Amino acid sequence: MSTGYVSLTLGNLQVSCDKFMGDEFPRQKVEPAKSGLSALGTFVSYGRFYEERHKWTFNGVLKATDIPILDAIYWEHHRLRRTFQPAQILIVDTTQLFQERSPRTRATAPAPFNTVTTISGGTYLSYYAQFWGWFDSEPQYSKFGQYHTLVSLNLLEYADKVSP
Repeated sequence: MSTGYVSLTLGNLQVSCDKFMGDEFPRQKVEPAKSGLSALGTFVSYGRFYEERHKWTFNGVLKATDIPILDAIYWEHHRLRRTFQPAQILIVDTTQLFQERSPRTRATAPAPFNTVTTISGGTYLSYYAQFWGWFDSEPQYSKFGQYHTLVSLNLLEYADKVSP
């Protein structure tokens, strides 16, 4: 599976996960564009006219000491959202490269994951990125060994981008 980590930061609270269960990457597109054939047999493409958002859905292994921090991030996010305050969670994802057309529109992950690679003569960029996100549901926990807990997380990318 992937190497790297996914970290969540809200204010002075931060937790990272670098052990994931399963073969899929934690980050996926919410609703990728689709294509098909019309009744007349011509090619048709449909979907969003704006950049697709990402979602993080994964089962990860955390130390038991990380659980109170993750809970605090969730409940603080929930409190901020409820009181109409900025509630974005900073998500740093170094499990999967992010690609886009130049110029770069997002902040890179912290060192040593902050390298930007150019593709096709500099037209496209590939790098580990930072995202703003919201919890899509409350974290779910189950026991995983004596000192670790298996957590199931669902996060959805927020509309704004983390500026470069």
